Amino acid sequence: MSRWSRDWRDSGVVQGRRSRWAVVGVAVGLAALLATTGVPIRGRTAAAASGAAAVGGAAAAGGAVLVPLVPCRLLDTRDGSRLDPQADLTIDVSGRCAVPVGASAVALTITVTGAVAAGFVTVYPSSTSLPLASNVNVAAGETRADGAIVALSGDGRVSIHSNVATHVVVDVSAAFVAAGPAGAAAGRFVVTAPTRLLDTRVTGAALGVAASVRVPLPATIPVDAVAAAVNITAVGSRGAGFLTAYPAGLPRPLASVLNVDGVGQTRAAGSVVTIGPRGLAVYSSAGTDLVVDLVGYFTGPSAPMSGSGLFVAASPLRVLDTRRDRSPLAAGDSVVVASQVPPGTSAVAATWTMTNSSAAGFVATFAAGADLPATSTVNAETGRQTVANFGITAASIEGLEAFSNAGTDLVVDVSGWFTGQPAVPAATKIAAAGDAVCAPASAITTTTCHHRAVSDLVVGDPAIRAFLGLGDLQYEVGALAAFQTEYDSTYGRFESITYSAPGNHEYATPGASGYYAYFDRGPGVDGRGYYSVDLDTRWHVVALNSECTVVSCSAGSPQLTWLAADLAATNRPCVIAFWHRPRFSSGVHGDAPEMTEIWRVLQAAGTELVLAGHDHDFERFDPLGFDGKPASTGIRSFVVGTGGKDQRPFATVRAGSAVRLTGRFGVLELELGADRYSWSFVGEDRNVLDEGSGACS
Repeated sequence: MSRWSRDWRDSGVVQGRRSRWAVVGVAVGLAALLATTGVPIRGRTAAAASGAAAVGGAAAAGGAVLVPLVPCRLLDTRDGSRLDPQADLTIDVSGRCAVPVGASAVALTITVTGAVAAGFVTVYPSSTSLPLASNVNVAAGETRADGAIVALSGDGRVSIHSNVATHVVVDVSAAFVAAGPAGAAAGRFVVTAPTRLLDTRVTGAALGVAASVRVPLPATIPVDAVAAAVNITAVGSRGAGFLTAYPAGLPRPLASVLNVDGVGQTRAAGSVVTIGPRGLAVYSSAGTDLVVDLVGYFTGPSAPMSGSGLFVAASPLRVLDTRRDRSPLAAGDSVVVASQVPPGTSAVAATWTMTNSSAAGFVATFAAGADLPATSTVNAETGRQTVANFGITAASIEGLEAFSNAGTDLVVDVSGWFTGQPAVPAATKIAAAGDAVCAPASAITTTTCHHRAVSDLVVGDPAIRAFLGLGDLQYEVGALAAFQTEYDSTYGRFESITYSAPGNHEYATPGASGYYAYFDRGPGVDGRGYYSVDLDTRWHVVALNSECTVVSCSAGSPQLTWLAADLAATNRPCVIAFWHRPRFSSGVHGDAPEMTEIWRVLQAAGTELVLAGHDHDFERFDPLGFDGKPASTGIRSFVVGTGGKDQRPFATVRAGSAVRLTGRFGVLELELGADRYSWSFVGEDRNVLDEGSGACS
């Protein structure tokens, strides 16, 4: 698990501090949609379709725009008999409830009630076979509701499948019709940053029995916008009942978006809601606190013509099921749900299902590589629960990402996507230095013991997401008592974002026991000192142990065997490696030829950067091969032994050395982008002393 801690803002359900960026798996990209199979929720055995050709057949031809509707009831089996288990019920949609003839998809709310056992319901275009997907999951006797965007068959129908005997209620709130060749003005989806529109726990104005509240929209949403994509959460329900969302100022329709079964429940549902100039209204039949989160809106007639924000519907498709490879998300984990999306995709419509939840908690979804939002997508009220929620999630060029605060298996079923430019994640900023902290009670002079000033550079920059400690972090012998005093009061201020490698001074204490005891919450704590982490969805970082007389660095050694396997297994395109003794250096210690085989393996894997310390100076090398010669496939390396202990002169200038600085303390800062990186060596006076950029291929 990543050890980066950040504030988790109020999700509507849970608050706390959790880690980020521990990625537990990668699903197939949406560009290969129907190549995925999986185990259905609650054990359903229907097989998924296979073959990429099925995507074109299942998806609507071209994009569609939203047509807002007054919420309207299409089906209520309580007027007749329950659905039989494993039965499929087909209903006409086109031409009913003002759904235009020829519509390609509809936005629905599906309510399951009176189920005789735990089970699920799937809604899909009636012209296709039953997909491996689900929309709503229920326990016996529960009433659960969720939204969906469902493609229509060519004759305007949908089919409803239930694996248990149950009643089903279906309400429609919007339709999607084909856009013209030039796109459209109205009805296009615009992604917004997840925004909390209302939280009655904050306002102190919970909804009473049979009460409504108007939910105004931000001023950034045009007044003629026709619909909004929202997540509506009932928190601390006062009793069994339902919630209805509809355009503010209009009569409340016979429809619902969310149901609760009793007192004290927290339930959420994603929905596409028609809005008016005054926003939307939400009605509660039984009373509850209410949270409403916005993820985007659909344009009105004043918007310009464009081909962005058009909906492409598909038959439901499972793109992730962590139960398949037994890789549930642990507390604080995030997973890249789709490592690729179709070109020109701005957002994805999907049902997100938590199952086997380890405790009450939530999953938040967002564009891969973006910051964790202040809103959640799906919430489990207890452990061992299965609960689904629909959501439209923004996409980045890296796909979608989901974060779990409490641990769960996660199942993701996609029903379509919106055209437009995917987001480009901001670069990840990190810092690195070694040879850092003087022994306790050492005198500070103009040339020694500047570790507090250097550590202040990291403390003072909140954009820095990780710090790489390049060994010899605590002098003179790396004793635990020294780590607990001098190091802890300086570099220890950002220990939660630190990834470290041991140096020779740490091993002056037998077994580097002080080092391993201090960093006991981090990776590599088993005495080997080598491990790897994923900084983000693009960059993989490998920490290695260069004390080769203790942990062998030779070909065939456990460290080399592990390294080759780790590099082969990562799906990150860009790699950084760091350790203490530099393979190449013009400093007084010079080259460390014992690192040759490690360099050979890293070079063969296309590693971009290697960072080391040991020599108390700053030096940058042009890309070199494992043999020390310039090479187009070589690795750019840095010596950053400038963490504060002291500075030393250079000796013989090594071939390939591009920049050498001594007498200056500071940190190397790296900005890691999708396909490029940049570096800056920043002195303790905050002046940039060296900078440049390179490509990640």
